[in-house]
Amino acid sequence: MRIWTEIAYCRDQSNKDLGFYYNEIKDKYKAKEYEEDWLCILDHDARFLNDSWYPIMESHIKKSGDKFKLLTCLTNRVANNDQRVDGKWSEDSNTQHHLFANAIRHNDIIYDMPKRSPISGVLLLFPCQLDVRFRQTGKCLGVDNYFHWDILEKGYKAGLMMNLYVYHWYRFDKDHRNVNHLN
Repeated sequence: MRIWTEIAYCRDQSNKDLGFYYNEIKDKYKAKEYEEDWLCILDHDARFLNDSWYPIMESHIKKSGDKFKLLTCLTNRVANNDQRVDGKWSEDSNTQHHLFANAIRHNDIIYDMPKRSPISGVLLLFPCQLDVRFRQTGKCLGVDNYFHWDILEKGYKAGLMMNLYVYHWYRFDKDHRNVNHLN
């Protein structure tokens, strides 16, 4: 089992359909040779803060991959309160994030992510052969939420890895509430 890590980006600024680009990445791994593998799609403005990210994901897949078909992580700047540490939006760019990422890496549990709390896709980890496609909505926002809901509709579970933290830049130097660039 391998984990393939890709960074999603809307390379054609006239086509902001993130679902299209996610499916393009997903299609690269649909061959039989990837049958046991998982795919990690990371936002272009997100960063792993320690060198344990791969073993952490690998451990969760081996332990719970039969139960969870979508996994995500803790982060600092996303809409989903459950994915933010203590539910707080962090405007802080100091080294506390690095310290926190290292401190939690032994907390090896997965929190079940219900439909009421749609996943923010700063990191999406799922089996390469997952039979769910990303919706092509014509825009960036919401694609991750629909993917989460479609996975739940299929009867699969989605989970939050409580020991993996990814720093999300998310327009740190600009007004994060302005999402015009995404639509």
